[in-house]
Amino acid sequence: MACQPTLIGLPPEMKAEIVTHLEFRDTISLKSTCKQFYHAVPALNMDGLIAAERKKSAHDNDLWACSVCLRVRKGEHFADTQRNKRSKLGSKANKRFCIECGTKIQSNGTSRYLPGSLIFNKGRIYVVCPKCKRWGLVGCETYIRWVGCESYAQEVAAARRSCYLEQDVEGVADFGPERYIGMKHQLTTKR
Repeated sequence: MACQPTLIGLPPEMKAEIVTHLEFRDTISLKSTCKQFYHAVPALNMDGLIAAERKKSAHDNDLWACSVCLRVRKGEHFADTQRNKRSKLGSKANKRFCIECGTKIQSNGTSRYLPGSLIFNKGRIYVVCPKCKRWGLVGCETYIRWVGCESYAQEVAAARRSCYLEQDVEGVADFGPERYIGMKHQLTTKR
């Protein structure tokens, strides 16, 4: 009895033909099995990712493609501004980028989202902190900083201490994580 050839033992031409018939998820799985398939399977490109995100399974799971990191990610990783012309069927879908890639510093020293930029995502407001250049949820209504920023935490603590010491101060802004009304860059208090 002759042994059956395995996928890895097939000629390169046959492997290449098989890869062209695989779904996106299967291609990724095959590419991650071993070094030989990692190099044999062609690199991902945005056109392939866009085709993959238009499939029913990707639509049902709210998956979107990022043109920078070439990953298919959940919709929560993309700003609302990436959902118009850059939506799945939009004319600029191949230019869409996730929030993480938008906040990364590029080789020229800039990023797609500048410090102080507000990023709106499904009812939540994020900010690229002007101090630490990281991003996160807006800390309060009047102070546009990321709540995880160390300098933000120190300034808020100082403001709270000063409010506590001064009896005529009514208080500082509401520090609810998802509320945003004004765009002032300083903590304001009523005297």
